[in-house]
Amino acid sequence: MEQITWLAIASTVPIDYESETFYYDAKEKEFFILGMLDYLLIGDHGGFEFEYSEEECIRLVDKIQRIDNQDPTLIEIPVLTIVERISFQQRFVNEHTSGEVQNQLLEIVSKQSYEHQLILDSAIPPESFDNLLGTWEETKFRLAQTIALQFEQAYGVNLKEVSIWRIDKPRGVKKLAPIKATATTKVKPWWNH
Repeated sequence: MEQITWLAIASTVPIDYESETFYYDAKEKEFFILGMLDYLLIGDHGGFEFEYSEEECIRLVDKIQRIDNQDPTLIEIPVLTIVERISFQQRFVNEHTSGEVQNQLLEIVSKQSYEHQLILDSAIPPESFDNLLGTWEETKFRLAQTIALQFEQAYGVNLKEVSIWRIDKPRGVKKLAPIKATATTKVKPWWNH
């Protein structure tokens, strides 16, 4: 189910990831992402131009204002802590490896930091030890299912009823060129020539 994958990604983004924040809108029954630059939509746009449609701008501004007003129907998706990430990965390594491979992977897991989603994602080589990578992917899917179930229970949500609001255009903005004041010369209108 697409919603489970979306929740798993939202829950495992790097902890110091500030470019986007993942939310559930209980009023609209939808998941959405709010980009850091989206806050520029409020006010006079600060000389920036967005590539969103008018409808997307209106919806984003509404969500930003609701967040600013601490609307309880907007729920920021909880992100796994470093301790939770390390514990999950250590359990996997202890259950599926042994010997030197286990020691190497446990050392890597101990270096889990705020910048990584799950450090084992980049530590297990594609030509992994006895298809360890395939087992890791299956284990992560079970984690995603657990995260989804916990979310459903905590917030009384049926994920089958939740949509995902995606903005297909680039989320970036363009800085508009400043208007330069130039000396103007008095030109006669064309009808006076």
